[in-house]
Amino acid sequence: MKIVLLVLMISLLAGCGGGEGSPTTSDSTEAVTTESGAVQVVLRHLTLLVNKDEMGFAQTLCPAYEGDGMREFRSFGAVEASLNDVSCAEDGTNGDVVLVLCTGTIDLVYQGEDTRGLDLSRVPYRVINDDGEWKVCGKGREMANPTS
Repeated sequence: MKIVLLVLMISLLAGCGGGEGSPTTSDSTEAVTTESGAVQVVLRHLTLLVNKDEMGFAQTLCPAYEGDGMREFRSFGAVEASLNDVSCAEDGTNGDVVLVLCTGTIDLVYQGEDTRGLDLSRVPYRVINDDGEWKVCGKGREMANPTS
């Protein structure tokens, strides 16, 4: 489980460092990510949530979702959490909103009790591009105004 999380973190960090001027070679043995920015921010969002990185997590939120997003973050404070077989992909659009649906679970342990898995496939994340930066702006397929 820790190896999966480590691989996920490494792939996210590798995706954040590239840009124009970054060398690419066709004979590279490293996996090249083809995930969209919307998918990458959801994966980062989930990783920061289970790692309890409040500052990093807050940076993944659009302004309209900050209150609800931070309430969700704080609800994870009393539990041990880890990602289990998490994979995400775009699942359509709703106007300017990209829907990202994940599979896998967030596994939770509260005070040594049995592990409970939160199924990520039940509700998509709503993601917007806010001035060139992808932000998580809620959950579900419906959204009134993601930029307010």
